[in-house]
Parts: sequence; structure tokens; C-alpha cells
Amino acid sequence: MSAKIALIFSSASVLEVAEAMADAAESLSAEVRLRRVPGADGPADHGEATLDDLEWADGIGFGTPVAPGHPSAALMSFVNSAGPMGERDVLYDKVVTLFTDEPEVFAPQQVLYPIWEAAYKWGAVMIGPRASELELDAREHRGDIDQAADGSLSGPRKRTAGYRGRRLTRLAGLLASERARRRRLEL
Repeated sequence: MSAKIALIFSSASVLEVAEAMADAAESLSAEVRLRRVPGADGPADHGEATLDDLEWADGIGFGTPVAPGHPSAALMSFVNSAGPMGERDVLYDKVVTLFTDEPEVFAPQQVLYPIWEAAYKWGAVMIGPRASELELDAREHRGDIDQAADGSLSGPRKRTAGYRGRRLTRLAGLLASERARRRRLEL
């Protein structure tokens, strides 16, 4: 079963990472919605995220910049607005990941924790990056981490974002298949 993936970003600085994750998910036949959170500074060519996007999705990626040292206020407002959905089990068993404008390194705990706490309360399945891949990208390409010469996402960042998009898609697809199987058995 192919997965439905919602990639919800909070600023233009994480947009290229979200786009690389979307491309990777689509390469696995996923249906992808790329949305910016209401009140976010981002290009208008991507629609605003709604709670319907969370309900629709099998896998959800939330994107925020690392720089302020905490998730963006607009993203946290959106995540917190989904609390009642979590209480009704609408978000139970959704696969959730967090991405930043620095996908090749672990995000600081103060950036991760508020989103992980909300997803934990929803009963979501939270996934992070694979440490060995992040360390390899950060170590081998230290001089190539920033933007490429043409302003696009650098090789290590694009590769890591792609890996994370594929991982989110694979795990979300597995859980979606299991949910569908259980529903068929209940009938």
C-alpha cells in the first residue's frame, strides 16, 4: 500500500528540505501534500496546512528551523491545535517525524521535545533519523553542508532529506496497510 504523506513546514528556510522529502516519498508512489503552517513565512505556492491534512495522512513530517533553538511558534500553534484530534484517536498510529533546515545533524532536544511530546500524547509512532547516516554526511562533507553554489540544497542535505522522506513513507505505508487489514477483519 502506498502511503499518504503530509509535509508541513513553518518557514521558507526548511522548504527545500520538505521538497526533497516530498520527491523521495513520491519516488515510492506516495501521495504527498506539501503545506505551510498558517502564519508561516513561506511561499504562497504551497497551500496552508489544515487539520484535515493530518487526518488524511498516514505519515506526517513537521519542519522547523533550528536557529531559534525551539520549534517555530506558528508550527507549535498548529501542532497544539491538533490536540483534540489526538484525544479522539484520529492521530493514533500516524507516523510522525521532525525535520529542520539542517537535516544531516540531530536537532537539539529543545527543538524536538515540544513536538515529540504532542505526538506522543496522540499515540503517534515517532521516527527519527539513523545516527550512522547523519554522522557520515556531517563528517565526510563538512565543507559541503551549506547551500550549493547555485543556492539549492547541498548534496549531503539533499541526500539526508531524501533518506528521511523514504523512511517516513515506508513506515507510514506499513502501518497504513496494517490498519486497512484490521478494518477488513472487523467487518
